Amino acid sequence: MESVIIVGGGIAGISAGIFLQKKGIPSVIYEKNDRPGGVCYSFDEKNFHFDLCCRLLNGIESGWRHKLMLETGAVFPGMKTESSPFEIYQNEGESFRVEWNCASFRKLLNGLCSNEDSRRIDHFFDTVEKFYNLSQEERIRPFGLLSLREKSEFLRKRKPYFDLYKKILPVPFEKWIAEWQSESVRKLWQAIYPDNYSLFAFFAYAAARLYGNSGRPVGGSKALIRRLTETYRNLGGRLETGAAVDEIVIDKKRVVGVRLGKRFEAAPAVVAACDLSAALTKLLHGQVKFKQAKTFLTHGDLVYPIITICYGLSKRFGIPDMLFLEDDHGVDGSPDLTNRLIEIQSYESIPGAAPPGKSAVVVNLRCDWYFWKNLRERSEDAYRQYKLTVVNELNDCMERHFPGFTDAVEVTKVLTPLSYGKLSVLYKGAWRGFAPTALSIKHQIPHFVSSCKGLYFCGQSVAVGGGIDAVTEDAYETVEYLLAKEKFIF
Repeated sequence: MESVIIVGGGIAGISAGIFLQKKGIPSVIYEKNDRPGGVCYSFDEKNFHFDLCCRLLNGIESGWRHKLMLETGAVFPGMKTESSPFEIYQNEGESFRVEWNCASFRKLLNGLCSNEDSRRIDHFFDTVEKFYNLSQEERIRPFGLLSLREKSEFLRKRKPYFDLYKKILPVPFEKWIAEWQSESVRKLWQAIYPDNYSLFAFFAYAAARLYGNSGRPVGGSKALIRRLTETYRNLGGRLETGAAVDEIVIDKKRVVGVRLGKRFEAAPAVVAACDLSAALTKLLHGQVKFKQAKTFLTHGDLVYPIITICYGLSKRFGIPDMLFLEDDHGVDGSPDLTNRLIEIQSYESIPGAAPPGKSAVVVNLRCDWYFWKNLRERSEDAYRQYKLTVVNELNDCMERHFPGFTDAVEVTKVLTPLSYGKLSVLYKGAWRGFAPTALSIKHQIPHFVSSCKGLYFCGQSVAVGGGIDAVTEDAYETVEYLLAKEKFIF
């Protein structure tokens, strides 16, 4: 039996391979880099460990996605999390200490709200509970593969959730924020979640966090990728690193295999677990076109590109795991984009992230991908010099808020959007793919294209909003569609 070929060895690609192997379908994963994981990436530098992926994993304790991640090995029974009990958010002169559990969060809202908002608080927690309950419900197959009778029964049982879905899916988070009377609460919501995202996506996020179903898994990205690859290989799957696919080959509207340089590998089906735009243009040479992809790529909002600065520090500064720090001067991620709210991830509470008494800190800044792309194409020296400019600005910012910070710096490592692009081809530098806005959710692409048999898509360009739990479910659904439509092969 020929193997199904998977292009891309990130979370989605490896998960798809695991689900195929569990169904008895042989598969092979081709990953262009020298190690799997894609943008789920971590590295070591002079005894400091920096994790750029596993800050937060939803579905870590329970629910449908949790069960799927148990299958892949992304999580395991009784897995512990590493995190501090609170996070600090700052916005327009106010600071909020957020403890992510229902009781503490309700207390926080009650302390900030006017009487006019009391019913809104109750409605917020009622809705969060519905979303949490929905995440816990058992599922069997993707909705598109159910019979008419099964679909009818599915919708009947979930009518309250379906009605809620229809009601809030088109609503942007910013519109809901504006309904609150308390200015402080509006500032809190804006600090916690991007206001252009879908209200539906916000409630899914809030449900996972407030019900203790999210956290940073012990061992972070490195351990997670190791578990995934071990699961895949133990099931008989084959993973080739340093193997860049140059073309997905189509003959008479059916995929027949892939080319890697001069080498051709035949396959009954191909799963493109890579960037959607790259798959359609570079790998498929524009041979496959469909309406959803055009809308998605043209009008879909992307998660912002980032430049990441990693610090190894000789001392600790008491920075919480997550700190959204407001700074009047700001830091330019690129000349036309100033960050006045600085996203800081601290690893002071994470064992092994730094030598005893020291600490590791990661700062993410929004930036303009086109600026960095054009700068590097124009001059490698100018590219390096502007990285230094960003670091100097950020050092000044950190020194303003944490005196002695610059003297404590032992390691500085900078990753631009182009650095992330080396790890995984990213459409316009969007490190987590398409943002979960109402438009992107409405127009997200299907797992297969009727005009080309044997071709399937999964990954962060398809699973709107990204996230390990989301792409795991996406990989599962892709495999279910593949098995349903390629029966004659197996």
